[in-house]
Amino acid sequence: MVTEAQIIKGEVSYTLEQFYTDTHDLFNQMKILDAKDKEHKFHTFFLFIMLSAEDKPVEVIGKLFPMTPKQITEGREAFKDQIDICRAIHMRKYLDLFSEYMATTSITIRMLNQWIQNFLKTHIQEEPHGAA
Repeated sequence: MVTEAQIIKGEVSYTLEQFYTDTHDLFNQMKILDAKDKEHKFHTFFLFIMLSAEDKPVEVIGKLFPMTPKQITEGREAFKDQIDICRAIHMRKYLDLFSEYMATTSITIRMLNQWIQNFLKTHIQEEPHGAA
């Protein structure tokens, strides 16, 4: 298994796309009867991982998902490895953007955020009320 240190150092290439696919494959091993509901639950889970990797405050996640602060904290602990891998992918992308464009930190962060938004738009369809 790839580690976050290998990703950040650029020793291995592990993309957000690969992470999404691997996480989706693991999630599909769960027994959820309704396939549509299963996909919705995966998207919610993946967004939770992404937001946790960005260190969004518990209060922000609590507004987006019907979870108590305790559930959020426990979820972050339970999926620490996935969150760390996602965070490492984000950091590697940041470093790649920074070295490629030699931009300021704020511009590099904006490019990274745009990259993440484009990924989410491609892979997670928003429902009419704005949730995954």
